Amino acid sequence: MVEKRGPFPSPLFEKQMADNILSLTDSVSGEVSASLHTRPIGSPKQAGKIVSVWLSAGLSGKAETSNALQVETDILINDVSCLTTKPVIGNASGEAAVKKTTQSTGDTEITQAVVNTSANEFSAGDVITANHVVTRTSPDSEIINLITVVEVEPN
Repeated sequence: MVEKRGPFPSPLFEKQMADNILSLTDSVSGEVSASLHTRPIGSPKQAGKIVSVWLSAGLSGKAETSNALQVETDILINDVSCLTTKPVIGNASGEAAVKKTTQSTGDTEITQAVVNTSANEFSAGDVITANHVVTRTSPDSEIINLITVVEVEPN
């Protein structure tokens, strides 16, 4: 494919496409019972910036009474974090395992990501990775099917 060959339907065509379809993802299928570091999410084809990061879990796991169960994710561009606040999915003691996402507000035991606008730009070919840090003490059930979505747009 030859890059940036028009005609495009509008001058903002690339941004419109990014708003609707461009994202990088990491999927962890099954139980997430230990931390996972330096998971490759992708290498962008053109320069741009990370505009949003969110997590979803098929099941949030079930924490044992009075113990923590959570996963916190950091997104790195060439080994440098692009977040000021990392997204977290957790499970409160006594709470049932349910589907959770940090994409929307209002759920318990979640923290939404905040992108560091002074460290969110990347060049074509940069390496974007994820570090998932799991905090757990003998949970009744594990976090299952963790999805990380990194939304990007061209510069």
